[in-house]
Amino acid sequence: MCLIISIISHVTYRIDMEIIFVWLNNFRNLNNLQFNLGSDYIYELSYEEDKSICKINRTLNDTYIPKFFNPYLNISAIVGENASGKSSILDGLRQILEEQRDYIEYLILFKDPEGNIFYKSFFGYDKQRQDELSIHPELNVGIYTEGFCILDGNTSDYMTIFFSQIIDLNIYPLRHDSPLGIDISSNWLSFDDIKDTPDNSGSTILAYHKHCESIRQISFCLNAQNKAFTSMMSLPDKIEIHFSTLVYAYHNTNYSLRGYDEILKRRLSDEINSTKDSKRRCYLYFLSDTINCIYKNFEISNHYLSSEVKIGKSKDEINSMPIEEAVKSFLLEQDLLDGRAAIDLFDSVKESINMSLESIDSSWLINISDKTLMLIQKYNDFLLSLNKFSSYGSPYGFISFDWRNMSTGEKAFLNLYSRFFYAKSLILQKIKLKNRYGIKQIGLPKTIYILIDEGEIGFHLQWQKDYIQNLINNIPSILSFNGHQMNYQIIFSTHSPMSLSDIPNDRILYICQGKVLNDKMNSFGANITDLMTHSFFLKDGLVGSFAINKINATIKWLNDSNNKDDAPFHKLLIQNIDEPLVHRKLTEMFVKKMRDEESKEIEKRYIQQQLEEYKNKYGEEL
Repeated sequence: MCLIISIISHVTYRIDMEIIFVWLNNFRNLNNLQFNLGSDYIYELSYEEDKSICKINRTLNDTYIPKFFNPYLNISAIVGENASGKSSILDGLRQILEEQRDYIEYLILFKDPEGNIFYKSFFGYDKQRQDELSIHPELNVGIYTEGFCILDGNTSDYMTIFFSQIIDLNIYPLRHDSPLGIDISSNWLSFDDIKDTPDNSGSTILAYHKHCESIRQISFCLNAQNKAFTSMMSLPDKIEIHFSTLVYAYHNTNYSLRGYDEILKRRLSDEINSTKDSKRRCYLYFLSDTINCIYKNFEISNHYLSSEVKIGKSKDEINSMPIEEAVKSFLLEQDLLDGRAAIDLFDSVKESINMSLESIDSSWLINISDKTLMLIQKYNDFLLSLNKFSSYGSPYGFISFDWRNMSTGEKAFLNLYSRFFYAKSLILQKIKLKNRYGIKQIGLPKTIYILIDEGEIGFHLQWQKDYIQNLINNIPSILSFNGHQMNYQIIFSTHSPMSLSDIPNDRILYICQGKVLNDKMNSFGANITDLMTHSFFLKDGLVGSFAINKINATIKWLNDSNNKDDAPFHKLLIQNIDEPLVHRKLTEMFVKKMRDEESKEIEKRYIQQQLEEYKNKYGEEL
């Protein structure tokens, strides 16, 4: 069926639908790229640029299974070699959906639950016009009247979430001061977490990003209720809190405050040396490092160098008071900063250390609870109290939160789902912000488009095998809003044949060097070897290139009857080959070439090994 798109006046429709077809043009390495994402029809677009006519052919998709994954969730995959354009497709999609695009010519088709087809499009600025009907500039190449409707862009009805664990420092954060949609990628969060930090060393900046990541993970672990998570791994319930010593020298510290820190730290050191109680020592070290942190932040700005500061206690009085009281009195009875925030942090830390499972001088281990988040909030309040000194960004911090004994794969798994949990709070914030400044009230979205760029990075093969099933189980659970009915569409890129084996072929885009491959590949329920060979474009078999080069060098040596140098090396290499047919053939070639007792012994051992394997397999001897 050929559908000719023509102009009509636009109508507003509620976006409660999934994306079924996308055409992208003139975006990075993508030109005239079109792909289907799984529906009852397969669509194909042809665009006559000179006539500004867009034709869409559609044919029945006889392999389509409605509601295959879940009545409210659909999943599609993008597969291709490195540099093929997978990430560009995802980036183009979110720019289109969020209407904050670079120059992209596109047409995107949506289908609602009743089967109605909607579209959005842009065919280039030079082809836009305003006519007597005040048609939207992007719709001069309009819409066919046989069931297609213009999508007016009522973006309050949907939101887009983008996830990627890759940090490649791409240009995106430098060109935008706000994210495209709900951006939970490492690129954006690493930028967003640290964009207000001072111009310190790289380690300090990355440490703050790690701190923010830990808070997201702790919040998720405290709120996760889904048993599907624990089937993959036991969510961590213990966290280690570590603090460090910041070094400084007097340059910008207010003259009135100089010397108080030296008295307090000397007295704290004396107290530490006189106690054997590990929890008490840890707390005293913490007080000392808090003093270091405060004075380090004093040094950031010289705006208060000569200011008149009222201090309630003299140095002699501070020196004569019990040490904990001395620290608190000093902070509360000076008026340069809000000492109350530091005192509240002390109380929360002291309670946490006393409840800790173990402690050493600069860290303690605790079970996570609501009090953990309270402690983190007290720490954030303390840092905010130091903001007045941080002229070039956020203040220096000195506390980090980290899980103990977690593998890289476990951290990747926790990071994946904790960020989606964080995305839920970002959705609520976005709605609140829009309602504050918008003309009309908006509610929760009807549809969430989830774009995932290689989300299974760091996963063991078994976890890759379970990746899609876990997305199906967990995403609707995490992104639920008190019974509000939500539709989800996940579009992910992957290099994992395990993940691809869960996706039917009509929901997969195979791409190579920016072009779609239309040949039918193996996917759903396919053998892993077939997937790796065909669907992932592997060349020269499934053996590593290094091994192939070594084996080929040995074959070349075996075929040279005059060269018997390095025979011990080639003999050992042949013995290490685990592919039976290759091992057998190269052994025969080695024996034939060397014709000595040692080579005969190699062949004899190989035959004996084969006989033993036959006996174990069939229970009888030849």
